[in-house]
Amino acid sequence: MQQNMSENKIYKFLYNKKYLVVSALVTYWLVLIVGTSLPSTSLPSFKVGDKVIHFIAYFGLGLLFATYRLIYFKNIKQNIIFVILLIAAYALIDEVHQIFIPGRYCELFDFLADVTGGAIGLGLAYLILIKKWGKTVVQK
Repeated sequence: MQQNMSENKIYKFLYNKKYLVVSALVTYWLVLIVGTSLPSTSLPSFKVGDKVIHFIAYFGLGLLFATYRLIYFKNIKQNIIFVILLIAAYALIDEVHQIFIPGRYCELFDFLADVTGGAIGLGLAYLILIKKWGKTVVQK
C-alpha cells in the first residue's frame, strides 16, 4: 500500500512537471556532448573500464530520452524504435567525432556499449512507466 502511494506521487509529479523531464534530458545531453568533446588528457581517470563509462553515460541518456518520449507520445512501439534509433545514431556520430579530438578514438566496442546502455535505460523507463503504471504519463 505504501509503495502504491509513493508510485502515485511520482506519476502525478511527472504529469504536472513535464518540463522537468525535458530540462533534465537537455541538461544531461549537453553535459554528455561537452564530456565527449574534451581531449582525453582533460578527463578525470576512473577506476572502471572505458566501456562501463560509455554504458553508464548512455544508460542515463536512454532513460531520460525514453521517459520524455513515453510522457509526450502515445505510440509505445514507435517510441521504442525511435529512441533506439536516436541513441544508435547519436552514438555513431559521437564516436566518429572523437576521431578529431586529441587522445580520443572511434571504437566499435564503445559504440556497442553506448547502444547497449541506451537500450537498457530505455527498457527501465518502459518497465517503470508502462508496465508498472499501465499507461503513459500523459494521455493527451
